[in-house]
Amino acid sequence: MAMARRTLELTLLSASDLRGVNLVSKMEVYAVVYLAGDPRARQRVATDRAGGRNPSWKGKDATVRLAVPASGAGSGAVRVLLRAERAGLGGDRDVGEVFVPLPDKMSPF
Repeated sequence: MAMARRTLELTLLSASDLRGVNLVSKMEVYAVVYLAGDPRARQRVATDRAGGRNPSWKGKDATVRLAVPASGAGSGAVRVLLRAERAGLGGDRDVGEVFVPLPDKMSPF
């Protein structure tokens, strides 16, 4: 029997005062979003190349849709991992993260 799922839509707007990791150039930041505990379902949001430590995704396609088990609502969280691109310098670096708790009940639309 298939598990009932709901779709959670999350739109990233901006971040501020992220940890600086690029000493020579402005940071170019993107986000990776997934249900905590299920990194296989990662979704990447476009890179903000202008905001540096204060990226903004306003006016960009920064909406992700996650399939959340209806029975698991309230017991999990969405992880938003903010990363700085580091071309040729040993890989991208984590510069911030947030966990968004899932509501106890997800109402249908």
